[in-house]
Amino acid sequence: MEASPLARLSPELRNAIWEFAFTSNYAITLQTGGMQHALTKTCHQIRRETLGMYYSIARLNAHLDDGPATPLAQWLRRIGREHCLLLCEVNIWDMHMLNATLHGAEATQQLLSAEGQEDEHYFLRPMGSWLLDRGWYLKNLIVALHSMQLELQMFCLKRPGRDKPKLTSHFAIASVPSRQCSTHSVSEPHGEVIHLLAQLGFSDEMRKAVLEALARTANVQASRLHEVRVRNGRREFFLCFERASFRSVRQTFIPHDEDIIF
Repeated sequence: MEASPLARLSPELRNAIWEFAFTSNYAITLQTGGMQHALTKTCHQIRRETLGMYYSIARLNAHLDDGPATPLAQWLRRIGREHCLLLCEVNIWDMHMLNATLHGAEATQQLLSAEGQEDEHYFLRPMGSWLLDRGWYLKNLIVALHSMQLELQMFCLKRPGRDKPKLTSHFAIASVPSRQCSTHSVSEPHGEVIHLLAQLGFSDEMRKAVLEALARTANVQASRLHEVRVRNGRREFFLCFERASFRSVRQTFIPHDEDIIF
């Protein structure tokens, strides 16, 4: 970089060049190992100057038909907390249908401050039971973001003359409030686990069942992986823990002819 003519330009001019290079009318498809613009890989100085800007400008696509739920979660972990909050737009597709769009902090503020027609405006709300009932494909992203003290919140559209807001497929990547980020020992209330289960849409009764199961298995948590099961109607959820740390969750559906005891 020192020998390049770019080094003689002011940082403001270089930033204008980087922004021009990253701006495109087309979204970039998420592929393992091929996400970053070539410019961000030229040298250490240019990488420091451009990588954050690239994530804040680029529109990225992930396709469910290629099974990206876990790869996308792994990619979010790999780029780290700071760059997750910088993301402009990550579109999650299922074949030809757009399922969800993720936005970082700056893009979120732009959407929240945008003026809609007839006083329409966006606001954020926790996903709650919506994720459990309709957005379960996002669960791996929720877990990955939670490991970086981040969470997803849903954009809702408030329309004049209507009491019920309109749910959208846009989601904000936001920091978990600091009061909910502290860790707990096995013998103390699992505040971090409770917050994650709430993000996953678990009801109060389901969260209580998980905590009771954790208390019953406290004697084995210090040595190995263990699984907690909880039922909700015809669905059974399997939560994997290592000691007091949450690792993964999956669900199965119980046949109609089984006698369900919740």
